[in-house]
Amino acid sequence: MTLLKLTSLESLNLNNNQLRKIPKEISSLKNLTELWLYRNKLDIFPTELLILSKLKILYLRENNLKSIPNSINLLTKLKYLQLGENQIESLPESICDLTSLDALSIYNNKLKDLPKGFYKLKNLRTLHLKGNLFIKYPESLSLFYSHEYLSIDIKPENLN
Repeated sequence: MTLLKLTSLESLNLNNNQLRKIPKEISSLKNLTELWLYRNKLDIFPTELLILSKLKILYLRENNLKSIPNSINLLTKLKYLQLGENQIESLPESICDLTSLDALSIYNNKLKDLPKGFYKLKNLRTLHLKGNLFIKYPESLSLFYSHEYLSIDIKPENLN
């Protein structure tokens, strides 16, 4: 693939391509700040992305992701993370180390709770949590005051 020659590329859109995995060469795009991968068929979070240290925007909406790796915290410059409409059941505690994160969309997944250290995301202004399996307001959000926009729903039908 010719990705290896695009070393100064800053934005890459691979939306709507039915990708089951991303090309390994993507990790050579060291200047990439935006990566758009929504509406694909990714089952596993692409670990090749974790080496992209300049990444600020990552769209992984509408895939089949079931989990996020603990090493997500390597993406220290990440400002916007879009994980909506996947099959994610829990977030790793390490996501709380993404202190540059300004917006997190993780709606329509299978979350029942949030990591305990969620309050550490001091720069987080927008948080989309609707359509998950919360049966009570996540305790870690009670310490979380910086959001300007929060969408969450608590589903009484999930009470057992």
